Amino acid sequence: MKRKQVFAMALAVAMSISMLAGCSSKPAETTAPNAPATSTPADNTPAAPEFIFKLSNDSPAKGPQADGYEYMASRLEELSNGRIQVDCYPAATLADKAANLEGLQLGTIELTGLSASDMVAYDPIWDVFGLPYLFESGDQAWQTCSEPEIREVFAKSAEENGFIFLGWLNVGARDMFTNKHPINSVEDMKGLRVRVMSSPGLIACMEAFGANPLSIPFSECYSAMQQGTIDSVENATAVIVSNGIPELGGCYAQTHHFVIPDVLLCSKAAFDALPADLQEAVLQAGRETSEYWFKTLWPAATEESMEQLKTYKDVVITEPDLAGFAKAAESATAELVAKFTPDQKAIYDAINEVKVNF
Repeated sequence: MKRKQVFAMALAVAMSISMLAGCSSKPAETTAPNAPATSTPADNTPAAPEFIFKLSNDSPAKGPQADGYEYMASRLEELSNGRIQVDCYPAATLADKAANLEGLQLGTIELTGLSASDMVAYDPIWDVFGLPYLFESGDQAWQTCSEPEIREVFAKSAEENGFIFLGWLNVGARDMFTNKHPINSVEDMKGLRVRVMSSPGLIACMEAFGANPLSIPFSECYSAMQQGTIDSVENATAVIVSNGIPELGGCYAQTHHFVIPDVLLCSKAAFDALPADLQEAVLQAGRETSEYWFKTLWPAATEESMEQLKTYKDVVITEPDLAGFAKAAESATAELVAKFTPDQKAIYDAINEVKVNF
């Protein structure tokens, strides 16, 4: 009887250990990046992974973005037959956006996801996404940007700066959340201290709306609003909700002023070090993640987060008159486009030509 109990306990421990394998959110490891694991044992024990990839981002550890990155990690491990292990580091536990991109260039971080507008620091062509009301919806943006003539422009820009473009991530339209007063028209934007990304287009647009834009990491917005550094944020519903912003109370306005897709990237240094079959696994996992995010993940997240937003008693939801926003946006767009380089103007024209099909 005792031997049976010991065997059962050992089996339970082994099963528990096996269930912990795969992508997991954990603190940064001190081992060398991408170091191959130990050699395969002589018996029938499954081989340890040949490569360990770190998927680092600044999105919350729980929520639709975390679910999307977990999907990417899971698919890459499956498509590589376990030869690539993916460890997830959400909520800037490993690095913030800027450090993630630097890590990808160096090959010390292998994967990340971030807003397309964050890429402006490497190539101004990405600032086309900072134009207000460029797209009508996240669906239109994803479909337009997935067309080869659009996708390849940004994929080329990414590779020239040390990144492999894996796919667009639909994150829908961006709205306003403020703890000041309800927003029913563009006049209500006057004087609001709004957090925006460090994009010339985004900053110019908010200024055209009459707001005072400030650039800080979104992960710091909760505390910044508590401390009064800012009084407003702009982002997609699911992002605002998953970051806990409505807990502070305030007003949510469905302005839909920006539609900016996220982008999934791989380190070119890490990618080039892989054999051809594993390179294809990375590309395939990226394509599948992009499709999943577009068709399944984000539509459900948008609906669920809006329903959750309605449960907050201290949050007022408004549907502003967008005529004033559109008028202000037209003037901001005209000024920005007038300053575009030939390459920026070419992709802007191409997007406008393609998007009418969706």
